[in-house]
Parts: sequence; structure tokens; C-alpha cells
Amino acid sequence: MTIKDGHKNHINTMIGYLLDFSEDPRELSKEIDELILALSQPVNVENSFYHFRKYLLQPQETLLGLENMNDKDHQITIGEARRCLLELCQNALSGLITPNSLHFQSLKQAFEKMVLELSHQHDNQNVFKSLYPAADGGMVIGSHIEKPGQIYNASISFSGDQAYLNFHITKYFNTNTYHKSFQAAPIHDPTFNVATFILHISAKANKYAAKVVKEYVLDFFLGNKYISLVEFVSLLSNKNNSFVLTHEFYLDLFLNNKIDIDFFNNVSDAIIDPNVIDLIKNKLCTYDHLLLIQPHHVPLIIAYNKLLLTHTITIDQIIDIDKDQSKIFKMPVIINKIMKHDYNFNDVKKIPSYLKPILSKQFNNEYLATHDVPIYALTRIDEAKAKLLQTKEMQDLMDKNIINFLDIHQFEPETRAAITRPKILKLLTDRLLTLDQLNSLPLSGIKLVDEHPYITDWLKQGIINDTSLYAKKLKHFYAEVYANRLLALINNKPFTCSNHIDSMISLKKEMRLTAYHAEVTKEKLIEAINDVLLEKLKHQFKKNLNQTLPYYTAQCLRELKHILTHSHGFSAKDKLIQCSLKASEFLNETQDTPVIKKQKSMPSDGFFKGKQSSEINLDQLCKGLSELHAILDPHAEIAVKPNQSFFSFLS
Repeated sequence: MTIKDGHKNHINTMIGYLLDFSEDPRELSKEIDELILALSQPVNVENSFYHFRKYLLQPQETLLGLENMNDKDHQITIGEARRCLLELCQNALSGLITPNSLHFQSLKQAFEKMVLELSHQHDNQNVFKSLYPAADGGMVIGSHIEKPGQIYNASISFSGDQAYLNFHITKYFNTNTYHKSFQAAPIHDPTFNVATFILHISAKANKYAAKVVKEYVLDFFLGNKYISLVEFVSLLSNKNNSFVLTHEFYLDLFLNNKIDIDFFNNVSDAIIDPNVIDLIKNKLCTYDHLLLIQPHHVPLIIAYNKLLLTHTITIDQIIDIDKDQSKIFKMPVIINKIMKHDYNFNDVKKIPSYLKPILSKQFNNEYLATHDVPIYALTRIDEAKAKLLQTKEMQDLMDKNIINFLDIHQFEPETRAAITRPKILKLLTDRLLTLDQLNSLPLSGIKLVDEHPYITDWLKQGIINDTSLYAKKLKHFYAEVYANRLLALINNKPFTCSNHIDSMISLKKEMRLTAYHAEVTKEKLIEAINDVLLEKLKHQFKKNLNQTLPYYTAQCLRELKHILTHSHGFSAKDKLIQCSLKASEFLNETQDTPVIKKQKSMPSDGFFKGKQSSEINLDQLCKGLSELHAILDPHAEIAVKPNQSFFSFLS
């Protein structure tokens, strides 16, 4: 049974904080190791995924209120809840772990082991029903509050449907354990429930505990005349300093006159991070710097801690990064580039933040990680180019490795306008046209590709190639098309167009309609076809004669080639008609007097001497050439009647 969105959202909201994986490669590696362990065997509470394992094994005790999402059509089972937990975990890892990643196989095996363990649980088919804590109270999942460096320990307990904050101040004050009713959520609201309360219990209880302990600290300060009443009121009303005011390190600084009381009114709680405190201890950050550190700076201090400790960069460079820029600096691929000195830290500030969603895509991320992409190539992607790169069509092309995001710099204006059109996309996707070919096409060529109904079919069969699309006029384009189709017919290898096999009759009829489409007379179109076909036949005969051929075959080809190349003063049409008539003579000769099969071979003309003989069916070649004059001479009859076909789109 498919899990309903309501159930998914409920579970995701409850466990989302557990699956918030780090973007820092080193931290992510540690988290994956812990997850593999938690999925494979029992772990202690120090493991980051201790609670996630408990959710999997004891969902009724932890996913409280999940059954409230049921509807009349479906009641979620315990097994479905477990499956949803695993799927949410896998989704959270999507994009962070790929089949080529170091941990992929180990993680895959850990998931398989957990699936096997859960499959043996006897209650998987049972309808889910929450098992709420006993009335006399007790600890629940996520109820222990831990914030390193704070001067208190705290936890949440329940008695019936009432929640309590229990905290014990460990320094500066007496050691009693305090109990405070915790109303961070409207438990008695009929639209609310204990499960939704527990959902946010960790974050809310943390803030509430700090707020309550902060009041004790300020009372202590006021009672011991460290602060005035005005300062007391100001600090109490400030909502951004609770964790700083209850942190042992900063309280020690204040009590030892290293910082003044105004400090607490001008800093962010972000500075309680251990990495920030280490900078102070190592004299890499001043107290004045602390006033400027914002929450978005902390992940950067963690990611680039080694560079700070080695004086490669300074805290000023970190503080100078705004919130939007920090999105780029937090990307693992950028972190790796900076740490390996591929990118200069200050130069990364030039990368626009709107590239984050583009570079975050797996295919772009991998390209950036494995290629030497200079900073300027990224900074040159303006918002218009970025917008194009985020279209579904471009994402598909990049995903299929047909283009990469840097190819956007090569796009001519015509290419940008054309690349998302369905027919052009199809040609690129089928690799019948490359980006370089598309980009070099004139506007007329792009229009032809986009509008002509048979371009794709002609490219697939090899009737035309990309160079055919450079024709300045439709007449020249069609001359190439028909010359190639006629040449194939002459060689008894006709193409199939519109589900019909080409023939001399069908091509003759098409030319009249095609001339109309090309806006020229039929005579002008045939003249252009003759010019192209003449050159193609000359090239073919030359190529044939560079092979070792039977004597009689070689003689015939030499005569046919001579007609095409040495009939000075004659038009292409005249030469082709003479060649066609000569081929008819040869055909009659071979029919009246069969050629002896074991003829003496005729050596090649030079360079290709000694090359293995290619079989040439002289009868078929002459037959094809003999029918050619019916196309060129409107009064001529075709000797052998082939199958008919029609080029329907021109009709």
C-alpha cells in the first residue's frame, strides 16, 4: 500500500532534524560512519543516529500521533511506518552519496541488513497505534537536552499530558534540580497532540531551558551588583543572547573582566560554537570579531578551520562573506577546491549565489569536482544564462551528459533561442546533432531543422549530415538531399522515406512538389541536383578505380568516368545523360554476352594498389545509371519499372 502524504509529512517533521546531513565532506563522512553502525547493530546514545534506530525498532513509542493522519481508506501499519523512515533517510542522502562514493557499498549493505532485521519483526502487519508514556512520567525519545559548554543539564519528562522541563545548574549557583512546567506547545488544543509537541521538543526545549537559566544568571548578576536594573531589563528582553549568557566560556570572560556587559547585547548565539571558541583561545579571533559573527558564518568557520589555524585565511575574510555568498562557500565541492588550493578563497566570493542550485545538481557537481573549471568560467554565467540552465530541457541534456553547464558560454543567441525546442532537443538527445554543430549553424539552418518534418529521419539514415544544413538556399539543400538519394538508388541501396522505398518514379514526382517548396522552377532544381550528383559520381568512380577490380568492370568504370570528367563544353545534365546511355549499352552487352566470372583482375591506379577487392555488381550499377536519364530527360522512358512512393508532406 502506498504511504499517504499526511503520514510522510508527519514522520518527516518528527525525524527531520536527525537526517540533516552536513555539507562538510569530513563531517558527512563521520555521520555516514555513525549511520552505518546504527543500521547494523545496537549503539549507545552518543551515536548521532541512536534515536533513528529507536524510531525504526520502536515506532509506536516514538512516532506518537501518527495514526491521527489515517483516513477512512487507509490505516497505516507498523511496517509501513518503518519503510517510510528508511525511505526518508535514503532521500536525505540523495545527491550526497553516489554509487562511486567511498561509503556507498557499506551503506547499501547496512540498509539491507536493517531491512532484513525489520522483516523479522512480528508486528509489521499490525495497524499502528501510539504507545504514550505512562502517567507517572518518564523520559521519551529526544527528551535529553545537551548543549556543550552550557552551565546546566536539562531534560523533558511527562506526567499524563503535561510536559516538564527539568534542569540542574552546574556552576556559579546552588546545585538543586529545578522543575518547570513546559508550555512550549498548546497540548490541550484539540488540533494539536503530544506527538506534534515532541516533534519540535528538542529545539524548543533547548531555547526554553536557556531562557529559564538566563533568568537565574541575570538575577545572580543583579543581586551581586554586576549589572544595573536598566541593564538587567535590556538583557532580559534580548531574545538572541540566551545561549551566550548561559555559556561557561563567556560567563568566565565576563566575571574575569575580559568583556563588558554590553557584549551580551550585541552578539549572536552563534558564537557558542566550539570552533569559534577555539579561535578565541588560539588568538585568531578578537572579541570585536565576535560582535560580527552571524549564524551563517559558523559553518564556514567549521569547514575552513584548518585554513584559519594555519593562517592561510583570516577570520576577517570569513566575516566579510554575506549570507547569500555563504551558500557557495558551504558547498562540499567548493570546499574541496579551496582546501586543495585550486580556488583562491577571495576569488570564490565572485561566484554569484544564484549558481548554487545549478552547481548542486549531481551531474554538475561531479563535473565541477572532476574537471579543472576556472573561477572566471563560473563568474561569467549571468542570470539569463543561469535561468536557461535551470530549465527542464537543459537539465535533461546535462543529466544525459550531452552538454555540461560550461557549454552555455558557447551558445550563440540563435542557439539559446533554439535549444529548448522539441525537435532540436530530440536531435541532440539522439546524438544526431552535436552542440558544436548546432551552434555553428546559420539562422536558416536552425529554422530548417526546427520546421522541416523529415530532417530527423534524413539525418538518421545518412541522407544528409550537419554540413547539408549550411545551404544558403533551400534549392541547394534539396539538391544535396536528392543527389544522395539518387546515388543510393544507382548503387541499388535505396533509402526509405515516408515508409516508402525510393524509386526513380517517386523521386521524379517529388521534385515537382519540392521545387514549389523551394520556390524555384523544377528545371532550376534539377539543374542544381545534376551539379551535385555529377561530383558525387565522379568521386565514387575514382574511389572504385582505386581498388583491385575485374578487368571488364574496371574498363566500364573508366569509360563512364571519362564521360563525366572529359566531356568539355557539356552541362552536368548532358554528361549525366551520356553516362546513363552508356550504362544502358553496357547493360545490354552483359545481358547478351555474360561476363566470364573468372576475369583477370585489373590493378588499381596507384595509391590504393594491393587493397582487397570490393565487390561491384556491374549489372546493378549500370541498371541504376540507365534509369537516371528518366529523371533528367522528361521525354525519356524508364526501362525497368520500380516501386512507387510519395513524399507525403509536400503533397
